[in-house]
Parts: sequence; structure tokens; C-alpha cells
Amino acid sequence: MHMKRKYTIDRKKINSEQISQGKNFDQLMNMATPIKLPFYKAGWFGPSIITATLITISIITYVLIYNNDKPTNNSTNSPENHNTEKPIAYSEDTPCINPPLENLQIKGITYLVNNQKGDKIEHSSGTIIEIPKNAFEINGKPVEGEVEIKYKEYKDQVDILLSGIPMHYDSANTDYILESAGMIQINGFQNNIPVDIANGKTIKISFPTEDNSKRFNLYELDTAKNKWDYKGKPSLITETINEAESSPTEPTKTENLIDVIEIEDQESFNNDYTMSINKIQTDLNEVKKEIKELENNVPLKPLKSINKDRQFNLEVDPKEFPELSEYKEVLFEVIENTEFNNTLYFIEWDDVILEEYKKGEMYRMKLYKGDNITNIMVRPVFEGKNMEEVIKKFEQYTQVLKEKKQEETELKEKYEQAYKKYKEELERIEQEQKVREEIAKNWKQQNDFKKSLALTFKIDRFGTWNCDSPVKQPKGKTVSANFSNLTGTSLILGTVYLIERKRNAIFPYEHTQFSKLKFNPDEDNILVGFTAENQIAIYKTEKFKNIKDKKHEFKMEMKNALDLSVKNLKQLILNQ
Repeated sequence: MHMKRKYTIDRKKINSEQISQGKNFDQLMNMATPIKLPFYKAGWFGPSIITATLITISIITYVLIYNNDKPTNNSTNSPENHNTEKPIAYSEDTPCINPPLENLQIKGITYLVNNQKGDKIEHSSGTIIEIPKNAFEINGKPVEGEVEIKYKEYKDQVDILLSGIPMHYDSANTDYILESAGMIQINGFQNNIPVDIANGKTIKISFPTEDNSKRFNLYELDTAKNKWDYKGKPSLITETINEAESSPTEPTKTENLIDVIEIEDQESFNNDYTMSINKIQTDLNEVKKEIKELENNVPLKPLKSINKDRQFNLEVDPKEFPELSEYKEVLFEVIENTEFNNTLYFIEWDDVILEEYKKGEMYRMKLYKGDNITNIMVRPVFEGKNMEEVIKKFEQYTQVLKEKKQEETELKEKYEQAYKKYKEELERIEQEQKVREEIAKNWKQQNDFKKSLALTFKIDRFGTWNCDSPVKQPKGKTVSANFSNLTGTSLILGTVYLIERKRNAIFPYEHTQFSKLKFNPDEDNILVGFTAENQIAIYKTEKFKNIKDKKHEFKMEMKNALDLSVKNLKQLILNQ
């Protein structure tokens, strides 16, 4: 049984744009009738009539907006008669999605689907959404009647930028950016109440793509944990259309799939190698722990007596000195160069304390008499069977320690070899992929047939889904960056976004990373930022060619976001 989502249910609110459309204070002032002086002096009259007028206009505006906002209730799911285009608001339980501009958001579209019939929706972009009958439920109970399917697509870098959806991905403790082959957001509602995809049901999504590479994975956005969850691989479906036989007046529909490309599971490759490397690392850490334990518990060294005139025996606490507890009649000998007087033998001491100075080799003996303390350095010495036992234990200890250190050395070498092999294998796969992509590109140019590619996957939960390939930050040049407008006035930018035209990804750099802003000078780069005053800062491709020094001031072209549409912004950034 799959997990259901948690919702904050509230009545539908009109957004700030709709409220602004209903505001017309000039019209309100023209509606006010001049008042005779006696009435004007009455304190209740002016505020009352203005308040009544405002309430009346607000009610009329709300009714008009509410009626215009209702989705069309038709049975046929064609774009002409059953959908409405409007921004889809994000609920409070998705704080990880933060669009940078309120007025520039990707519009979604609403489709009506009868739950008892299901439907096959053809989106204007060519995406196919296949919904089986009885696909929806609320609190585990089947939904009766029609359901609103609210759908959004994010196809290019500007779509991703304006979405506010995080595109970071962590794999094997390495931070990646997701390069997208297509991202969607899909949700279902009935009477403004969120619905779930029923247990055992799935919705099939197929959207067109021009990228036939095998590197894309499927991810679902976990908005609670602000991370992408790996969900396997989409299927890359190829349809072949003979353009010579296609009618120019009638759209070509091909249903015969001639090729299903098995996508190599790069994520599984990463996981396999990561598991192997992690296992070696775990074993290495365990051996290091054992070595440290051995070094902290060195047994007594087999020390022979040098001067028997400076010896004495002493009863010791076995709990305090376990290394001495196994031996009977342990003798202590005063170490050479230690001040010692034989008269110490004839004094009846109040107390004697033995302190460890160097485990197994040297101890400090404190002799107490009244207020006087005498310190002497001693070492344990052995004779006869005690010496044989000490030698045996110390040799065993030395052998075990030697074996553990040898094992540590071997594991270090094994780890380095495994990591090297992982890097080499990854480089080989990437190189082979480039070759295959180049071959496919050349074949496509020479072939008389048109290839129609589609990425297909199934979802069992509403939310945000993405077909992506994890990529690392660009390499080539690193600069310490600061930003200003064209007149040289400094700009305060929290984050800037690097876009490479040939890669469908955006690379964010937060203000703490401005001192190490990286880019590939061989790519067509664009840098974009947003100010708190709804200004968009753009640094265009041709200016990147002039960056020579390690410190660089990016003089940004400024555009007022309130004056732009999404289409305008794509023209500015992507030349679309």
C-alpha cells in the first residue's frame, strides 16, 4: 500500500493578480457624489458610504473572477473545449519550491476527467497522459464524477529557472545538478479537495524528447525532505514515420513501435561500485579501530633486571593495573639515573601510590610520610617462569599488531585500486556514450525517415516528476565574482544561475560561492540573477569571452520583470 499525501484543506483563494484586476480607485472616486455641507459635517456619513461602495465592488469582482475561473465541464478531453490555462499555486506543504518571480510563472492547464471512464489526454506539447478508469480516491474511497487534473511541464532552462524547483541531487556523497530531459507537475482535485491515485492504479506519462541518450533516470521530488528520490528508468520509445507516405494535410499517427531502447542503468552502476568501495572503507575503519585498541593495551615488556640492589616487591590492585595482575611476585626496580637511597627500605611509609607513566614499561611510585612525598621512577622486572610468560605474551601481541597493520596497508591499497577502477569505468562509459550519441546524430542526418522519440513512465502518486541525468558543476575556469549593473552600481544578488545553452540544466551559485564561480569558457554561457526589486540581471554569452583575470566584475544588463512575459525572457536568455 503506497503512502498518501498530507494536505492542508482550505477554501480556494484568489491570487494577487486577480485581486489587482478588481482594484480601480479612480473609478471609485468618480462614483462618489458631492455632499452638501451639513451632511459632510456628520462624522458617520463619509466613511459609511465609502465602506459600502468598497464592499459592493469587492463582491462583484469576486463573483466575476470565481465564475470565470471554473473549469469547463465537457466530456471530451480536447484542448479546445475542456481546459483552462492559469498558474497553479503551490500549497504550504511544499516549501522547497520557491519560484523567484511572482509575475513570471509557468502556466499550467486543467483537464476534466470522469473517474468512472478514465481518459487519454493529448497535451499541446505532444505529451500523452493515460488515465485508467477508477484511478482516483479520497481517503481510500473511490471518487464519483469528474476530477480536475492540473498539469504543468518544464521543458527548457528558463522553465526550470522560473519553477523554483531545486535541482540538486546527492549520489555517493557527491553533489550533482540534474540535467533534465523533461519535468512535469501533476495534481488532482475534486471540489478543491486533493485526490490521490488509487491503490494499484498508475497514470502513464509519455512526453516527446529529442535526446536519445541512455543516461536519463526517473526521479520524484520529496517536498518534505527537499530532495529527489530515484525511481528507476523511463522507457525511451522510438517511432518511425515515413515522411514520403505522410499526408501533408492530415497529421501522421503511427502506432507501431519499432524500437524500444534499453536504457543503461547508470544509477545501478554507481550503487554497485559505491557499495564495494563503502565495504572496503568499513573494513578499513574496523582494522584501524582494532589497531588503536591494541596500541592502548600494550602488555608488559620482558625487561631483565640490571641492578638487584635497587629492587623491591609491591602488592598492586589488579583492577587498577590489569597488566600486572597475571604475575606472581612482580619485582620493581628503580630506574637508573633516578635519585635513590637505600634508607628508603627502612622507612615505614604512610602510603604508597603507583601511577602508570609508560604502559608496561615505566611507573611513578609516590611514597608518603606525613607531609613529605618522595617520587621515584620504577619498572617491572621478571625472572624465571614470569619472564617466560611475559616474553610469550609480548611476542603474541607484537605478531597480532604486525598482522593488523599489514591488513590496514592492504585495505588502503585495495580501496585506492577500487576507486581508480570506478573512475576509469565511469570515464569509459561516458566516452562510449559520446561515441554512440555522435553515431546516432550522424545517422539521423542521413536517414530519410523521421524518428519520433518519447520518454515513458508510470506514476502512482501525484507530485513533481523528472527525467534527468546527474551532471557535475562546469569545469574550465574559476573566478572570484562580484556583480554590478551597466553603470557600475553594485548589485545585491543572493544567488546567480549559470546556464549552458547546450545543456538543459541550471547551475546555481549562492553568494557564499561567488569567490569560486566556475564555468566552461568553451560553452555558450549565460548568467542570470534576481534582485529584491523584481529586476532580472543578465550577463550574455559574448561577454564571457572577455573574462581573463581571476577576479571579475560581471556588469549585468537589467530588465524589469514586471515588463516581461515568459516568452520575452526566453528570447532574451535562449534566443528562442
